[in-house]
Amino acid sequence: MGGTGDATLFGAGNGDLLVAGSGPVNILDAGVGNETLDGGTTSGNVTMTASANSNTNALMLGGNGTNDFIGGSGATSMVGGANATLNVFTFTGGGGSDVISNFRAGTDQLQLNSGQNLAASSVTGGNYSLTLNDGTQITMLGITSVTTTTNGGVTSIT
Repeated sequence: MGGTGDATLFGAGNGDLLVAGSGPVNILDAGVGNETLDGGTTSGNVTMTASANSNTNALMLGGNGTNDFIGGSGATSMVGGANATLNVFTFTGGGGSDVISNFRAGTDQLQLNSGQNLAASSVTGGNYSLTLNDGTQITMLGITSVTTTTNGGVTSIT
């Protein structure tokens, strides 16, 4: 658990619970296995990174500040902070199956880094589903339409 200053916490293995502190900057980095990254108790900025290991399942919970969620290659559930300044969901490649909830259309952002492209999208059961060129599957719960822009090789979905 982070303290009152800036905190960087790393998961060491299966079953870790990493909790952001009350400081202005918190970095939570999942290890291998089932990991929980909890930024929900802070109003500071939180960066949460899922593991690049495909055997990792991560649960990421955003707080009230700016939340940066970085998806990995396993299965990741990302819950945006309902009262957050901003939630940014970033995907850099590696496959995986990810679920985003509490995405606030028009405020929050989903970013695909250079080399990541949207291969297909659909709306099913009130949820927006995306498939990326590397096979990554992303489901945005409760979202039925988005706006897509590309700037400098980075695709943003709002």
